[in-house]
Amino acid sequence: MNYTLSTNGIEHVLEPLEGGSVRFLLRDLRRDRTGMHGLAAIAWGGKLLRHDTFNLGRAEERTRLTKGAHGILPKDVQEALPLVEMAHQFDLVCLYACTEWESDRVGIVEVDAATPPPGRVLIAPPHVERGASCIFFAPPGTGKSWLLTILAASLRSGQETLWKGQRQAPVLYVDLERNEAVFKRRLYQLRVALQAGTVPGIPYLAAKGIPLSSLRRRLREWSESHDGGVILYDSISRMGSGSLVEDQTANTIIDMANATSETWVALGHSPRGDASHVFGSTHFEAGADMMVQLASEERQDKLGCALRITKSNHGSRAPVVTYTLEFGEEGLSGIRPNTQADWPTLQPSIAEAIRGALAEHPEGMTVGAIAAAIGKHVESIRYQLKSSEGSFKELKNNGREVVWGLQQAP
Repeated sequence: MNYTLSTNGIEHVLEPLEGGSVRFLLRDLRRDRTGMHGLAAIAWGGKLLRHDTFNLGRAEERTRLTKGAHGILPKDVQEALPLVEMAHQFDLVCLYACTEWESDRVGIVEVDAATPPPGRVLIAPPHVERGASCIFFAPPGTGKSWLLTILAASLRSGQETLWKGQRQAPVLYVDLERNEAVFKRRLYQLRVALQAGTVPGIPYLAAKGIPLSSLRRRLREWSESHDGGVILYDSISRMGSGSLVEDQTANTIIDMANATSETWVALGHSPRGDASHVFGSTHFEAGADMMVQLASEERQDKLGCALRITKSNHGSRAPVVTYTLEFGEEGLSGIRPNTQADWPTLQPSIAEAIRGALAEHPEGMTVGAIAAAIGKHVESIRYQLKSSEGSFKELKNNGREVVWGLQQAP
């Protein structure tokens, strides 16, 4: 059977038929615990006959749709294509969708270990990598949306702001929380703060109150037409797939974002009273390639901010990135990078950094591996491991090197 496949559907055309062709279309296919669901439509000669959304494995739903569509066809077409044959053809399309479509979209390839792989492309080092996902998380009111706006302008223009080695890339800002007027004000203030004559326009999708599931097709079309594009989501809590503490919700959100764009960045809120991780299921952290904690401290008209990588699938943790946002009567008035000495309270201690690294490696790490992961000197790490009684323990010691792990709570 000759089917035309796309990233989210199937099309099958019956031809030739006098006066036109009958088209079966399946769109927005998705599998859940009860089977494959999707939007099914039947058209003839460019005219839509019937459509409905249902479980494609249910015979009564398929029969109802084909019977309704067949009754609208001209008499001569009905004679050329009896209802029994039309229903049979539609059954075959739905059977293919339920049994083979998913596997036919992917292929098995032979990976040659001797061929050097392509290098990593960091477009906003060290946080945003082409082909990867990143979640910035922090409590409400700590400057997350400002951070995402600065990132959008940086990617669009290629201008270095907070990220040294910044690259230019197509970007789309998906605003699930606020309206366009708020974003326009923020972008205008950013132009003033950067003291730039112009800040490039940012492609913007106003989607307040709209779940991510309703935006998938539009976002996928944008990604397919913008090679290397980055989609920015503000924020995870408004993606609308259910309770964030449910594992299925987290997996659904991560899967939808991954299916929509190769590279994406999202904002997440941390739990009340605990800013060490993103609110919700652990599968948000498991599914993202990079997790970055945003900490901030307010001093009069200044907001000190620090970005600390808490998880990285593709490389060692980089040093903390610190910057200051300055505000005046008209809003944001300045952005400048800092040294760690400017906001010392925002810098994690070496012991905290070690604990974070070991938490990701329950099998343990050597001193050298910890140093590479957190960007600290080996002697400082060795001192912390031995002096922080009750926090760390030796897992292995072969006389040449020691593998360290976390001390388990009693």
